[in-house]
Amino acid sequence: MAMASTTIPTLDFTRFREGSTLERQTFSEQLLAGFVRYGFVKVVNHGIEDHMIQGIFDQSKEFFEMPERLKLKAEHPPRPDPHRGWSRVGKEKLAGITGFQKGVRNPKIVDDAKESFDIGSNQDPLFPNIWPDEEDLPVFKAFTSSYFEQCHEVHMGILRCIELALHLTEGRLESLCCANHTELRLTHYPEIDVDSLRGGKRNRITEHTDFGTITLLWQDSTGGLEVEDPLAPGVYIPVETKHKSEMVVNIGDTLQRWTNDTLCSVNHRVTIPVSMRDHDRGMLPARTSIAFFGKANRDASLRCLSEFSRDRPPRFDEDVTALEYNQRMVEKTY
Repeated sequence: MAMASTTIPTLDFTRFREGSTLERQTFSEQLLAGFVRYGFVKVVNHGIEDHMIQGIFDQSKEFFEMPERLKLKAEHPPRPDPHRGWSRVGKEKLAGITGFQKGVRNPKIVDDAKESFDIGSNQDPLFPNIWPDEEDLPVFKAFTSSYFEQCHEVHMGILRCIELALHLTEGRLESLCCANHTELRLTHYPEIDVDSLRGGKRNRITEHTDFGTITLLWQDSTGGLEVEDPLAPGVYIPVETKHKSEMVVNIGDTLQRWTNDTLCSVNHRVTIPVSMRDHDRGMLPARTSIAFFGKANRDASLRCLSEFSRDRPPRFDEDVTALEYNQRMVEKTY
C-alpha cells in the first residue's frame, strides 16, 4: 500500500491542564481538528511522569522475558471473556475485526506476530484480573495497577477536551465512562524476519480499528505503527515517536457511534518500519508498546447521542450496550 508524506500533529497537554480559559479552548479545538483530520494525534506533557513510563516498559520487559511456564500461570482463558491475562503469540487474531465498523465483511485472515498481557481495574466485579505469581514478579501487580489508574485520569482529561471542543454539556462524555471499565495492554512483538511479513499472511498487527472511546498508546523507537489516511483510503501514515513519553491518542468505534461520524475511528496496523521497507532480508528487532483502551460504562448505550442527530439521521441507531459491543468484538478475535 502507498505511504503518505504527512505527519500527525503533536500537542502539548499543559495548555489544557494549566492554561487560561482561552488556552484550554484553543487546545481543545486543535485536538478536535487533529482527530477529525487523522483520527490520531500525539500528546506530550500529558501528566504521566517519565519515570512511570519507563517503569511500565521495564515491568513489561520483565514479564515477557519470563519462561513460558511462569507466564502460563497468568494465561488468558480459552474463551474471550474475561479479556485478561497473557495471550501467547498467535492466540489473538485482529483480522476478525478488520473493517467491521466500515462495513467490510469476510476480511482476509492474517496472523498477528505478537504476545500480550491485559488487565482491568482491580475493583472490577465482572472480569477479575489474572496476575502472575508475585514471587515471580514482586513489583509487577502494584506498579501496573498504579499505571492503570493514572491512565484512567488522562482518559477522563481527554474526554473533557472533546466535550469542550464539541460544545457539549460539561461531563456529557465523562459521565458515560466514569466507571473505569477500561483495559491496559502490554504488548511484545518478538524479533521477526522482514521477509515473513511481505506475503500478506502475517503482520505484527493487521489493520483494525479500536472499539472503545479513545486509546492511549506509548511505544518504543522500533517503528512500524501506521494509520490509514482518512482522506486517502489505502494510504498509510507512519506514526513514530521521538521518546517513550510521547503519547499517541486515537479515536475508537464508541466515539464514532456517539458522535454520528463527527469523530471517526481509523484503521491502523503495525508492520515493517519505514527504515527497513527497502530491505529484502534481515531481522526486525523486538518491539514493545503499552496501550490503554478507554471504554464506556458497560451499561451505557452506544446509540448515537441526541446532540449529533438533530441535523442529520443517526447512522448508529442500534441500542447496543458498551458491554455487548465489546464482547461482540472480542469474540471475533479469539
